[in-house]
Amino acid sequence: MPKFLTSAQIAQYNEEGFLSPIDLMSEADAAKIVAQLEEVERLHPQHVNAENRNNAHLVLSFLDELAFNEIILDALLALASNRQSVILVLTINSPQKL
Repeated sequence: MPKFLTSAQIAQYNEEGFLSPIDLMSEADAAKIVAQLEEVERLHPQHVNAENRNNAHLVLSFLDELAFNEIILDALLALASNRQSVILVLTINSPQKL
């Protein structure tokens, strides 16, 4: 039984093929991850480009923590129960800068 998704969310996924949004963390926690990623991009632009950013969670602990987030894993298990695979697209929405 899923710990974080409701039966309505699972039904939406089964009917529509997607589920959005899923609240994973506070805005403050998301802002911290964005700041850490921006710092890595600033310090190591050659390593965080489109060709080299695969498996970044293996060397960046804050991305590893995100990859193994309990809510994400629970959602994947719940949504994959009737399907062979589930594609997860994770975006971090931050307030627009004015």
